[in-house]
Amino acid sequence: MADDKQKNDDNAQQDSEDDGSQQSPAPTWLSWSIRAASGLLVVALIGYFVYMAAQPVVEPTIEFTMQRDKVEQRGGSWAVPVEITNRGTISVHALAIRATRPRVGNNGDEEQTLVIPLIGPNEMVETTFWFSEDPRNRPPEFAVESYLAP
Repeated sequence: MADDKQKNDDNAQQDSEDDGSQQSPAPTWLSWSIRAASGLLVVALIGYFVYMAAQPVVEPTIEFTMQRDKVEQRGGSWAVPVEITNRGTISVHALAIRATRPRVGNNGDEEQTLVIPLIGPNEMVETTFWFSEDPRNRPPEFAVESYLAP
């Protein structure tokens, strides 16, 4: 009886040693490919974060491009499409843009302000300003009034 107990203890100890070194059943090609894809994804994410951290920070620089060929009259007003580009590496929130156009005959300036909720780094947004007179003869000037940086 003591010998049987000794054999059972030896078998249990041998089974516990085998469980740590072998997987039952053995991994398939599918599980190995999933492991490899997961490893590559982790390495790619770490590489991306390191690359982005090494890039220099460029303050937001807003550029305006009036699309003269797309200016048209609609319902008594003139629609002026403008491309707004953020050349910086930082997003800009609540970008307020003022367009000022001198009126004919020194009747003051015609001003309009638009707010763009968000423009990302190196992103271009197209918007339209509206004026009462033809802006092709006297093009408007565009300026940044304010913005919020994150």
